[in-house]
Amino acid sequence: MLLILAATYGSGAFSSGMIGAYDWLAAPGIAACLLVISPRREVPWLVLGTAVAAAVGGSLVDDDVAIGVSRGVAYGLEAYVIARLMTRNWFRAPRLRSWNDLRRYLVAVTAGSAVPAVLAFVGAAALGDGRYADAATWVFFNHAACNLVLLQLVTERLRAPRISWVEAAAHAALVGVALTLNYGPGSGTSGVFLLTAVVVWAASRFPKRLGILELAVLAIFMSWQASRGVGPFSSLDLQSSPVLVMTGMQSFLVVSVVIALAVATSLGLERQRALSTHRAKDALINTLSHELRTPLTSIVGSVELLTGDMDMAADERSDLQSRVSRNAERLLSMADNMLTLAAMDQREWTPDRRLTDLRECVLAAREAVAVPAERVSDLRVHFDVPDEPVPVVADCRAIERVVFNLLSNAIKYTPGPGSVHVRLTTSEFAARISVADDGMGIAREDQRHLFERFYRTSTAKQHVVPGTGLGLSIVRSIVAAHGGEIRVDSVVGVGSTFSVDLPLHPVTVSR
Repeated sequence: MLLILAATYGSGAFSSGMIGAYDWLAAPGIAACLLVISPRREVPWLVLGTAVAAAVGGSLVDDDVAIGVSRGVAYGLEAYVIARLMTRNWFRAPRLRSWNDLRRYLVAVTAGSAVPAVLAFVGAAALGDGRYADAATWVFFNHAACNLVLLQLVTERLRAPRISWVEAAAHAALVGVALTLNYGPGSGTSGVFLLTAVVVWAASRFPKRLGILELAVLAIFMSWQASRGVGPFSSLDLQSSPVLVMTGMQSFLVVSVVIALAVATSLGLERQRALSTHRAKDALINTLSHELRTPLTSIVGSVELLTGDMDMAADERSDLQSRVSRNAERLLSMADNMLTLAAMDQREWTPDRRLTDLRECVLAAREAVAVPAERVSDLRVHFDVPDEPVPVVADCRAIERVVFNLLSNAIKYTPGPGSVHVRLTTSEFAARISVADDGMGIAREDQRHLFERFYRTSTAKQHVVPGTGLGLSIVRSIVAAHGGEIRVDSVVGVGSTFSVDLPLHPVTVSR
């Protein structure tokens, strides 16, 4: 609160006195930062404290209690609006990690900065000041510029890359050139947009705190120089009032920071994608090295036993042959998944969609999936399909792979006595394929990442369940290519149900 009071007092006490046009109003931004990082239960008291501190600080400068109180109310409401929008009513920490995050950030700053602007408009109009539109415009851009810079302090951002001393030196040189062109002897307006390049470079390449510090220092320096009649923003229009001159300068800052944030977000997302691709490649190599070795070792060992002992008992020989067959099917499934994934990545795979009876696709998966011989007595797999045809426009082989992958997972994650149910049902406009088991279940925190490539649930790791982490990712891609949806409902220790919804075709399929 003392910081907010000091910021409010300082912005007026150290201004040039020209209608307060040269204040760089940091107090609302500081208050919003405080609200963002505070627990929700403390927000009402912090808003009240912000209003009181700003009112006291403003009254000390203006020597007018009414103006000070109105300023305090405006600052408190502004900080509250920004913090509420940025945190979704204090349900999530603010961040800048996606385009949606950036949009929310800009909406929050715009809405919050509009609060004091509206109050300034109303106040000036009530006092009969004909410059109420100019005052509101200046207040908005001044607050927006401050908020855009300061709120980055409490916002999570994508990690910036490490910068070398060569890049740091080059950036410092550009800052020097930009300041010289705009504020040196004989300077004009030709180099003003070089300042935007400086801001973009700092925001997109430098660590967060260093970039914010540079932005804040540059903003304060530009405001100070404009108040002295120096620099490109002192000559926007020789007939312009100081308020309009400063509005131009602050709007330039707002646009520059918005461009910088957009570029920083874009570059950060590209770095994140590149890093994710690199990690996925490493995960693929690690996964394949393990998942290939295990079935191959089993196959080689079983074949050696079969060929080395010609007098082996029939039931033991049958068990080894079943083991070879099962591991060969596992390798074939893995190869199919890898080929499908590669085709999807290279955009070479598109579903061969034809009018078909969905029952045939579902039942084909039953023939492809074999219950391990040692589990035939304690695991039951049930298929339930309608008596009438279920017409869909789909790639039957792709839908078969969807059911195959879901059914294979259900069998793997249902240890001990249990059952798996595959059901095909229809509604007015959609067909639903559901695969339900009464196995291990999936933890809620794992369900959010379940369809990501190479993701392995905590249950799979804990019980050493074999798999590449690709099956569900492929399932989601196939379902999406058919215009369908997939969802999962699961409870740990109870079981899981995967549901695939596909649009029905109005034409009846002949039997």
